[in-house]
This record gives sequence, structure tokens and C-alpha cells, in this order.
Amino acid sequence: MEQAESADSSRALSRRGLLKGAVGGVAAAAAAAATGTGLLASAAKAASGPGTYGYGSWDWERFLVERLTMGYTVAEHLHAKALGYDGYLAHQLHFRRIDDSQLENLLQSEFASLSLSPGQLWQAYAKTGNEAICVEQLRAASVLSAIYSKRQLVERMVDLWMDHFNLDQKKVNIMATTDHREVIRKHALGTFPDLLIASAHSGAMQCYLDNGSNVKAAPNENYARELMELHTMGVRSGYTEADVKEVARCFTGWTYKNGGWWGTFQFNPSDHDYGAKSVLGHPIASGGGQSDGDWVLAKLARKTETSKFVARKLLRHFLSYEPSAGFVDRVAEVYRNQRGDLKSMVYEIFDRQNIAQEGIARVPKIKRPNHFVVSLLRALDVQIGTDSWTANRADWMVLYLYLIGMCPFNHMTPDGFPDSAEVWGNSMLPRWRFACDLLESRIPSTVVDLARLERMVGRFTPYTIADQVDLLLTGGRMTEVDKLELQTFVDGSKRFDERIIRETIALGAQSPSFQLY
Repeated sequence: MEQAESADSSRALSRRGLLKGAVGGVAAAAAAAATGTGLLASAAKAASGPGTYGYGSWDWERFLVERLTMGYTVAEHLHAKALGYDGYLAHQLHFRRIDDSQLENLLQSEFASLSLSPGQLWQAYAKTGNEAICVEQLRAASVLSAIYSKRQLVERMVDLWMDHFNLDQKKVNIMATTDHREVIRKHALGTFPDLLIASAHSGAMQCYLDNGSNVKAAPNENYARELMELHTMGVRSGYTEADVKEVARCFTGWTYKNGGWWGTFQFNPSDHDYGAKSVLGHPIASGGGQSDGDWVLAKLARKTETSKFVARKLLRHFLSYEPSAGFVDRVAEVYRNQRGDLKSMVYEIFDRQNIAQEGIARVPKIKRPNHFVVSLLRALDVQIGTDSWTANRADWMVLYLYLIGMCPFNHMTPDGFPDSAEVWGNSMLPRWRFACDLLESRIPSTVVDLARLERMVGRFTPYTIADQVDLLLTGGRMTEVDKLELQTFVDGSKRFDERIIRETIALGAQSPSFQLY
């Protein structure tokens, strides 16, 4: 009876808290210090800084961890504090120095398709009618990478480029595996021109945007249009319909092999339009062949409009829905000066003087569904195992992402999943369900170990649990309103046991403070 009453209280409280909507107040880092646990006291002291940003006490390293990774963890916060803001930023930028062998060994041992060539994928999966196995492995592996990789900045960049160069697996099928490995992950933190060129030479992209049917006798403008609108210059940036048609002519004959090497880029000379062309006011001589398309890619990558489009995309992804024109210009200038080097752009974005000057951190962003799910799993140090109901480790996480509305490689249109508070701020119920199912151990082989959490924040007690949940989930930036909701729930319970602890953590995960970052 008491358990039923507690569950009813949990449901009512979670809805009340989230329906309050707007973020406000200041998290009580000083109160955390009074709890007596070392990490809580440490977080409180770390929170003192150059001011507040509207919904929590300021901590440069915490801010960096939240924006640079797929989700805050106590361990990552302490690591950042040990290295310092600039040291942690450099650590993540120089990702090849980070040992990620534990994750790499796991993926290699459990997902055979990830490392196969296009021909091997064709033989092993497409030819045998097992394409779905390949796609399911890619989805599960992408989720596991986001959760467990130590190269967290790479994962954030992968998250961005998967939407920027979106593919729908229902159309490209097993080709998504090669594209994800050779385009998105390989160039995630390299240079934008290299990333753009790799995408253009991807059989998956040529398939997805119908360039295989772009021939001189009947040009198909799909790839040309999205190349300019979504991949480089952006809408209303100065190109015309005539430019789209001319770019389409430049890419006639660019296609992919559909056979034993299904998914490999191919140029068919007989399908190419060899006539003279003009793109963005620049003439292209006749007889160019494949080089026509290569010239267009190089030209678009150098355009000022492209530098601003990519700069704005990065700023929106990491910091703010509406970055100032001045900030966009500064990051775009780095793009032009450093030939599209993404590390240099990220470094400029996270320059503390820029962030303080812009007041960027005062406006939080809402976590997209994949960010929400991954950040909760990371914060609670969740161990995901295998089970007899699913084929792959993390298949349950993929299912929940589907239910919340963001299943990997499942967005049909080329604009990718949106990065918008308006879109994701109105779909909270599936998030609440995931948090409840996770904390109530309803997801097979997915363990939230309270003993592991107590090793981070000390033994849970009725008097400290609100501060402890705050530290676990947000590093001490939860609003006073949200913390009061947690404490009120605990105070109203007839006992304090494991069930109440789990329900309190679930409520914290459902709070506005955790939906935002």
C-alpha cells in the first residue's frame, strides 16, 4: 500500500514539477557543502566563480563538461577541475591522445559489421537478406559510443554531423555503415572541406539524394540543391535557381556502384554533361568531367557564406539557439583563416572571454532526446548488458529513442533532426517514462547501481538526497524550485528506502533543470 501511494506521489510530483516550465533560481552550492560528503563540498567550492548564468551557480569546468560532452558526470567534472578549463578543452580537442581502447574492443567484439568494407557488407548482409542486422548494429554501436566513449567531444561532433549530412537508413540501408565510419567519424573533428568532400564521394549520400539518376539527358537537382542549402551556404545566401541547375550539371555522372561493391562511389563518364557551365558567376570550361563537381566542392568550401553557415551551426549546437552576428563572424573568420579547421573553430567558440562577453550561458538549451537519454545514462554510470530478448547491447536504448522521437538514422528528410526548443519542449511524457523505467529496473540488463552512486556522493539520507541528486545529475546547478520538489517528495514519504531513493532520482531526471543544459 505504501509503495502504491509512493508511486502515485511520484507521478503527480513529476508532472507538477515539469509543468512549471521556465528555468529560474540559483542552485544552493553552499547547502551542498553542509552535507558533509567530500564531493558535495568540492562541488560547492568549485561553483564559486565570476557570477551566475540564470539557472545555477557558475562553474567554468562544469559548464565546459556539459557543453562539450554528451552528458555531465561527477567523474568528468572532477577530471576537468584537475586539468583546468583550458587543459580539459585541449584534452578533448587532441582526442587521439585519449585511450578509448575499452570501448573500441567492445564494439569490435560485438558488432562485426562496423569495420567491414562495402563489398564485405554486401556479401555478409545485403546478399543474404540480413540488411536489418547491419543497421541494428550501427544504431546500437552509435548509442554505446555516445555513452561510454572517453572522446566525448568527438561524440558531440558526430551528433552534429549526423544531422548536417543526414541519411535515412530506410533508403541507404547498409551503406549507412560505411558513410558513418568513413565520412562522419573519420572527419568529425578534422576540417570541414575534407568532411564535405568525403560526403560528396559517399555512395550513401549519392543514393540518398538521388544523384545516381542525375544524368545529362535528365538532370536531377536533389543533391545540388541540398549541397548548397543544407551542407554549405545555407538558404537565402546569394545563390539562385540557375546556380542549382548548373551545379546539378556539374555532378552528372556522380553515382555509386550497385552490385558486388554496393555503396562505393563511382563516376560514369557517359552520363556526364561536358558542356560549359557557370556557377555563382564563375565560368567552368567544357570537357571537365568529374573535376566539374570537385571544383564546385572546393569553391563552396571557400565561400564566406559557408564559413558563416558552419560557424552558426557549431555555435547553435554547443552554446545558443541565437548566437550574435559578431560571434558568428569571429568563428567564421577562424574558419577562413584556418581553412575550415574544426578544432580551431571549437577552440574559438569555447574561449572564455567570448562566452562571458556574449552572455551565451545565460540562455540554456533543451536536450534533444538522444542527449537526454545518453546524459542520464552517463550521469548514473549505468551498466548496459546483453539479454535474451534483443540481438545487441543497447537495443533497448534504441527502442526508447524511437519512442521519444529520435531513433538514429531514422530521419527521412535531409535536414536532419531539429535542434529546437519548440520541437522538443512539447514532448516530455516519453522522457518521464524512460526515467521511471530506468530507475525502477524495468529495462532488461540495464543496471543503476545505488552503491556505485553512493561512492560518488556519499550515503543517501533523507536530509541530503536533494543535494546529492543535484550533484549527480547537474553538478550543482539544479534550481531551488526543483530541489524543493525532490525534498518535498522525500519528506512526504512514510519511509526512506531504496525505492524512495530511486524515485527521487527519477524525479530529478524529470525536472526542468535536467531537461536543460
